[in-house]
Amino acid sequence: MEWTLTAKVDHRLSERDQFFVRYTKGVRDSFAQSGNNNSPITLDRAANGNWRPIRNHTGVVTWNHTFSPTFYSETSVNVGSEDLNLIDLATPRSGATPLVCRIRSASTVSRTSPARE
Repeated sequence: MEWTLTAKVDHRLSERDQFFVRYTKGVRDSFAQSGNNNSPITLDRAANGNWRPIRNHTGVVTWNHTFSPTFYSETSVNVGSEDLNLIDLATPRSGATPLVCRIRSASTVSRTSPARE
């Protein structure tokens, strides 16, 4: 999954001054194979892989001032952050209850969750 959201506001303060604000948020989730055994990621994405949730935020504030028709200044302030995570699919995510599979016979699979306190 990947998406980007951008919002921008432009405002003319006067004939000589303009002000711009822009905010961008990006999200990208990817799954990749992990380990040395070349086993494919399971269909339920519960094993043999890594999950990479990547989040970024960027903000820009710009002020333009015109001194004359041939001379102007542009002042910009940019801030940004990018959050890169690498989560092993075999490790339970915070707040999640791990799923335990027990094979009782060759043809029966039972799924149980650990008891909650």
